[in-house]
Amino acid sequence: MTVGNYATLGYDTFTGLQASAVFSQVGASLGVCLKMKQREMKKIAGSAAVTGLFGITEPVIYGVNLRYKRPMVCGCVAGAIGGGGIAGAFHAVSWSYNMPGIATLPAYFKQEYATEFIGLVISIVVSFVLGVVLTYLVGFQEESESTVQTTSETIPQELETEIENTAISIASPISGNVVPLCEVNDPVFSSGTLGQGVGIIPDGDVVVAPLDGIVEMCSDTSHAVGIRSGAVSLLLHVGIDTVKLNGMGFKAMIKEGDYICKGKPLIRFDPTELEKKGYDPTVLLLVTEPTENVLICKTDSHVNKGETILTVQIQEENHGKITK
Repeated sequence: MTVGNYATLGYDTFTGLQASAVFSQVGASLGVCLKMKQREMKKIAGSAAVTGLFGITEPVIYGVNLRYKRPMVCGCVAGAIGGGGIAGAFHAVSWSYNMPGIATLPAYFKQEYATEFIGLVISIVVSFVLGVVLTYLVGFQEESESTVQTTSETIPQELETEIENTAISIASPISGNVVPLCEVNDPVFSSGTLGQGVGIIPDGDVVVAPLDGIVEMCSDTSHAVGIRSGAVSLLLHVGIDTVKLNGMGFKAMIKEGDYICKGKPLIRFDPTELEKKGYDPTVLLLVTEPTENVLICKTDSHVNKGETILTVQIQEENHGKITK
């Protein structure tokens, strides 16, 4: 749709509205940084906010805001006010294809449309500030330094009991060659900011569930899925920078809130098409919670779909607290 607008109209209104959504989520991440007491997560939220200002929003979304949930909601509210309200009122538009961020602001400017550009700048500033303020005021559930809280409401009791008292085996979601995370061609993932795990250069075209759990997140672009199973949270991300495709070539086979069993198909995609379009098709499997005690079982070798690739040792006692 966006590309079609540029081709037929010469501009796109959707991207003009999307800019506010990006900056509102960045503001929410900064709000987490300011409110957070845990030093390590404070650093992660701060660095994610910095990269988000330049349009790299995956650390903000998957590493911070979705992890704590309330910041995500606060960012959505702030983005709706800034984008739907202010940017919409000023008819803000983008004149060329871009990923919203500070560096791409010139793509929204034309001398004869200065009013629209001013409206865009106001909208992203308001969205950013509201994201910070709302997140700081609403608060979020903070993890202690050494433990993470278990979500008991969404997982059957028998599954949760097993998870809290054993090492959890996580299966490969697809067959392919294993790549150490540090060698993945994206600093956001390779740095471990979003969690520990591996990359898999895929042999197939269907990503399946690596364990039983609940689908906590399914991206609008269908290229990423978040799963929670007791105290363990996973992120499955198909390809590098594939968010730019806006869902083209991806088909989600589940939805948020679904209870899934190991081996359940999650995403269908075409790795050959991704490569033709210049995208790295590597599938990322990351453990976003807990941040410690993750053992990589396979590196620099071929793995079959369903074969154990990671294990996570869960601590038995969890101490959650609410930051208000």
